[in-house]
Amino acid sequence: MEHPAWDGLQKHVKKGIIVVQKTQRFFVGEDTTVPIVCPWCGKMKMINVTKFKGHASGPVKVRCTCKKGFSVFLEFRKSRRKETLIKGYYTKLPGGKDRYRMHVKNLCMGGIHFTTWDTHNLKEGDKLRVQFVLDDKKGSQIERLATVRWIRHNLIGCEFTDGVQYHPDLGFYFTY
Repeated sequence: MEHPAWDGLQKHVKKGIIVVQKTQRFFVGEDTTVPIVCPWCGKMKMINVTKFKGHASGPVKVRCTCKKGFSVFLEFRKSRRKETLIKGYYTKLPGGKDRYRMHVKNLCMGGIHFTTWDTHNLKEGDKLRVQFVLDDKKGSQIERLATVRWIRHNLIGCEFTDGVQYHPDLGFYFTY
């Protein structure tokens, strides 16, 4: 069995040396063409990935014109996700008075992933109010209503459900 640290890595032999590469991730939005760059020769090609939409997630094997193969992970999303290291709070609704500490791991226009600092009693479907300050120049304060969609130990995935389609501070945050 392989060590968990090798998860998502590819191992290749190049001139007698084992070369380890992380599987490349590509965000696929409205436009279903993605610029794929070969890690071996550096060639870039725009690929239409429509045929992969809706299939099981996981890496897709690609072969370059240089004859080398590699894997890419295609992430079909409505909006780009941004990794963060932001502290914040969540409150369970309705009527929750207690604020619980959280660490925002990543954000997108439609939702949030965060870890709880302490043990929690959250379950799928719970309604929350999340509050945090962006690490942008303005120090934008964000307060959104969200619904818990999935839970993995202390990692929580939520969808924003306050009816706000476009939040200006978040929109600006994702462009930089």
